[in-house]
Amino acid sequence: MPVIESRPVGDRVVVAVRGELDLDAGQAFQRALRRALACSVRGVDLDLGAVAFCDCSALNILISLRHRALAQGKTIVVTAAAPVAERLLALTGTRPLFSADAEAGAKPE
Repeated sequence: MPVIESRPVGDRVVVAVRGELDLDAGQAFQRALRRALACSVRGVDLDLGAVAFCDCSALNILISLRHRALAQGKTIVVTAAAPVAERLLALTGTRPLFSADAEAGAKPE
């Protein structure tokens, strides 16, 4: 099970994840992210710098959270990503969806 820590920083919530993000960790990961989004004013900054494994189930959770955030006028920004997480985002072409530059002008889909 991953270790997921959240803390408010200004009008955003920072979520740091350590460990493996796979199908088994999905529910805990999703709950933590939804809770963080609900507690934020502007969105969530996600630190995946200590993630040892990340599969498509985690990516699906991130994409779903992004849609939810955009509907609320908020953003999801991946501020750090371990090589395994960065590779998944790059291979799927989703990295730009979670960057501060892309989110600055984002509108709900």
